[in-house]
Amino acid sequence: MRRPASLGRLFGLLLALPVSARAGSIGFTRLGFLDSSSSGGAPRSEAYGISSDGSTVVGFSKAEGSFRGFRWTAAGGMISIGALDSLNPYSDALAISGDGSTIVGESRFGDSMVAHRWTASGGIQAFGFPLGGTSSSTMAVSANGQFIAGYTDSGSARQGFRWSASTGIQVISSPPFLTQPNGISADGSIIVGTNFASGNGAFIWDAANGIRSLNDVTPSAFVGASAWAITPDGKWVVGSGDQAFRWNAATGFQPLGVNFIRAMAVSADGNIVVGDNPLAGSQQAYIWDPVGGARELKTFLVTDLGLNLDGWTLTFASSISADGTVITGVGTNPEGQREAWVAVVPEPAGLSAIISILMALQFRRARRPDS
Repeated sequence: MRRPASLGRLFGLLLALPVSARAGSIGFTRLGFLDSSSSGGAPRSEAYGISSDGSTVVGFSKAEGSFRGFRWTAAGGMISIGALDSLNPYSDALAISGDGSTIVGESRFGDSMVAHRWTASGGIQAFGFPLGGTSSSTMAVSANGQFIAGYTDSGSARQGFRWSASTGIQVISSPPFLTQPNGISADGSIIVGTNFASGNGAFIWDAANGIRSLNDVTPSAFVGASAWAITPDGKWVVGSGDQAFRWNAATGFQPLGVNFIRAMAVSADGNIVVGDNPLAGSQQAYIWDPVGGARELKTFLVTDLGLNLDGWTLTFASSISADGTVITGVGTNPEGQREAWVAVVPEPAGLSAIISILMALQFRRARRPDS
């Protein structure tokens, strides 16, 4: 009998398909740095958010001895969004609206970290401390940039809020809740995050029901410690516990694999989930889908898609485009520096069809005698 070709080797056939048969050009792009000199220490960049179409990535990068939030596109490269305090010019970018118009995060001002938002017309603008406290941060933004979720900290209490220009600040939690919003639906009506109060864990909020533990909505022995992201339609939530999970109100928790610990982002249909295993001896980025299950992202890119990532460690995957074809995150590059990256992968539906075809080919080859 001729030994059947491995599924990984057969995936090389995918790369021979015309580009029109794939979701863009499959590939891996390093995003570089705002400052590539070593005068302020080793160069560094990290990516945390991506627009719905995958064209714009945000994060932060070392610059002039501090860090600045950045906005990256393939055409324009990496551009600083600025900072609030010229004497202590630290800023970051933690999320971007689906349409790419609004960036949120935090910036240092004096001795405090202050929530901010950035737009092309207004630049970087401070929220201040909407509910009091000594620091604040904005963590998530709706599809059109109209709703923003964040929190204020007073040291002993952390209060989550939702903001819009029309409604102003709306408190989503008060003590004893200690809440950090991490994700928001496309229309801004649903927020998910982490409740640090003892035993509460991952939460979901909407105006009608207020703040609720995911475990209270659908009781389960599985405990979600943090909810990190929600699909645009608000139906699927992903997060972390003893292992990464996918959740919706109808079916409850679905653990995604014992080695996949933290799910940080999800495609619009809920079927592609990315994140990491921060507990491993060497932190690794992970990807999950219903066909392939959970596996290390680098293995998927190299073995299944044939990409060359020699010298790279993919530390974590932080965000994903709506269609699941563009993933961004952080890794250690071949020079040993922490650097942001973008990976373009096949469209999930097309990939599932290809997997089915290749598995059928394997079966046929395994049954065929040597000629």
